[in-house]
Amino acid sequence: MSDSLPEDDKLWCVHILGPDDLYAAPSKAEAERAVGHMKSFWEKRHADEAALGMVRFEVAPWPYSPESHAKGVSTFYNEIGMSAP
Repeated sequence: MSDSLPEDDKLWCVHILGPDDLYAAPSKAEAERAVGHMKSFWEKRHADEAALGMVRFEVAPWPYSPESHAKGVSTFYNEIGMSAP
């Protein structure tokens, strides 16, 4: 996916650095909401552990095909563990 596309035309994902997982998001706003949700969950679960600094959650452009993005979006909320808006 080209970085020269306008932001509204890009496909977005949540990138979890550490395990290096990608979750296709329906929009940048939903990716941002998911990052907040996941950070909060991780901090509550690992507040006193060294693991707290080992994982980062970021919003990033989707690096693969539009088809694979659409497939990932279909399971986004279930995978992330949060409800749709």
